[in-house]
Amino acid sequence: MHLSGIKHATGEAIYCDDMPAVDRELFLTFVTSSRAHAKIVSIDLSEALSLPGVVDIITADHLQEANTFDTETFLATDEVHCVGHLVCAVIADSETHAKQAAKRVKIVYQDLEPLILTIEEAIQNKSFYGSERKLECGNVDEAFKKVDQILEGEIHIGGQEHFYMETQSMLVVPKGEDGEIDVYVSTQFPRYIQEVVASTLKLSVNKVMCHVRRVGGAFGGKVGKTSVMAAITAFTASKHGRAVRCILERGEDMLITGGRHPYLGKYKVGFMNDGKILALDMEHYSNGGSSLDESLWVTEVALLKMDNGYKFPNLRCRGWACKTNLPSNTAFRGFGFPQAGLVIEVCIAEVAVKCGLSPEQVRTINMYTHIHKTPYKQEINAKALTECWRECMAKSSYSMRKTAVGKFNAENSWKKKGLAMIPLKFPVGIGSVAMGQAAALVHIYLDGSALVTHGGIEIGQGVHTKMIQAQTAFDQSISLSAVGYFRGYESDMNWEKGEGQPFAYFVYGAACSEVEIDCLTGDHKIEGAFIQGMGLYTIEELSYSPQGVLYSRGPSQYKIPAVCDVPTEMHISFLPPSEHSNTLYSSKGLGESGLFLGCSVFFAIRDAVSAAREERGISGPLRLNSPLTPEKIRMACEDKFTKMAAASLVDFCWLLLQPIPPSGGLLRGFFFLHTPHPDAGSDLYSNLKVVLLLRLKF
Repeated sequence: MHLSGIKHATGEAIYCDDMPAVDRELFLTFVTSSRAHAKIVSIDLSEALSLPGVVDIITADHLQEANTFDTETFLATDEVHCVGHLVCAVIADSETHAKQAAKRVKIVYQDLEPLILTIEEAIQNKSFYGSERKLECGNVDEAFKKVDQILEGEIHIGGQEHFYMETQSMLVVPKGEDGEIDVYVSTQFPRYIQEVVASTLKLSVNKVMCHVRRVGGAFGGKVGKTSVMAAITAFTASKHGRAVRCILERGEDMLITGGRHPYLGKYKVGFMNDGKILALDMEHYSNGGSSLDESLWVTEVALLKMDNGYKFPNLRCRGWACKTNLPSNTAFRGFGFPQAGLVIEVCIAEVAVKCGLSPEQVRTINMYTHIHKTPYKQEINAKALTECWRECMAKSSYSMRKTAVGKFNAENSWKKKGLAMIPLKFPVGIGSVAMGQAAALVHIYLDGSALVTHGGIEIGQGVHTKMIQAQTAFDQSISLSAVGYFRGYESDMNWEKGEGQPFAYFVYGAACSEVEIDCLTGDHKIEGAFIQGMGLYTIEELSYSPQGVLYSRGPSQYKIPAVCDVPTEMHISFLPPSEHSNTLYSSKGLGESGLFLGCSVFFAIRDAVSAAREERGISGPLRLNSPLTPEKIRMACEDKFTKMAAASLVDFCWLLLQPIPPSGGLLRGFFFLHTPHPDAGSDLYSNLKVVLLLRLKF
């Protein structure tokens, strides 16, 4: 059992904001930019400073040269580069006073050009971080001359909000001697926070103590922006010699922090009529946002993992991280693979349509089997992949389900079922020996108790439970103290040569999902969804205004899978233990790999939509972008109602735009609002949202 499970369930678990207030504690809140790309003409702090309880307002002028660390700037200086860019920090004796004062800070902007929000705009303006990354094997151009068919396509994949339960939270307490300071913070990387705070305060690292009791969710989102806010909070605490607390509200958190990178994948694929792919030329673009953060690293990892479970003899894949005027996107569970993996699976599905085969047949034909070399020339043994594929096929009763789905679809016009099966090859490792190392110090006392000192962070994986299990082994030891050290896996990648050994080992898997959709509403029921991945590919949609303002701030606008979305039955099985020489006792990292298998839901929905279109005699390519929301599903089914809507769309919009004179009734007027996601693609129905605003007259 998870050691902290009882405390979590009863509410006894202490998080950062649950810590008791410190004497004379202050509260810090941020003032953020309302413009996506603008020059700061002036900042008027006078009215805010005059309010009761306000102690100080920190700007870039206070931080001076300490306002940057690596590539990240803490507070805006002359320009802002996204809506949500931190401009200044208001410090007051309470949260209420701080937030009231923040609203009174007056900032005058002058808009700048170009305003770049989408990947297409970044490509047009050649706005990228660094140079392209490239992987190539075989002779792609020659291979295209020998294939039976050539297909080109693209897919847009929307971003995803981390939506951790606990928002960004920190409490900084000065010790009052030699500048020493305690930082209590919700983060998954305390050493980095320690370094950033020490650099900001011009202290040696040993004078900054970073404490993490537990983290209420992170998924990659509590490193970069967390360090920025911790540095500003620590600077304030050091300046005033008082404890300072900073806790973001949900809307603030979603506005300031970035999430998973929106993605554009373009592909040109050459294949034989039997489904065998011989040539593949791909371009990958990620929307990095307004600062570098982890964007180049995400792009590199996405390229290294883009082949998923398939062997392509001739491959060219290039990747770019786009610099835009959105909040900086960062690490997220899967780290580029959920996007890159979906691109290749869409390519496989399109090849299947052209060959008149099922996607599962094309996947099997092109799958890694035993010992192969990846595009970057790392040797793998994919025997476990084929075993997972066969076992998933058998345990899901795939053939029987496929027959049943066909029978159901033949008998129902407005409800359709779909079935899809997806393989998984997930390389594990971070490409750095230094970042893969770990150490632990264990003291066993005479009463039998133990003190374990280590660098692990409890973010739900049960690290404390694992320590207790390890303690049992030490209880039998003769020495009352022991030090353990793991140096990390050997890892290297040469991007100039396009080869290396970037990963320690590979995790393999497969998933089968069956979906039923309502062709009239786009709603669907899912059997075998993998919750967070399912949310990424089907319902979690970030909506921005044409000026780069995030509309979907909070659970009322941004939908994540709820309890009712969790399947009542989830059938999960593991292959029998297999020897793996490069891991500790054949252990495998499974925290990130399973998320991608949620795309089996995406392809099951696609299968159901294809059945609906086939019944209506609709042929031609089916281009569906992610997330595949009910609105997109409904419009993709295409029937007489969608055609009527398309034919009258212009008149409908015209009517909405006409002012309706007040008539004494409740209804005063209609307004039309067009709110596409910047990277949602060009499909009109995918982007269009009509909002009717009703004003009541009393």
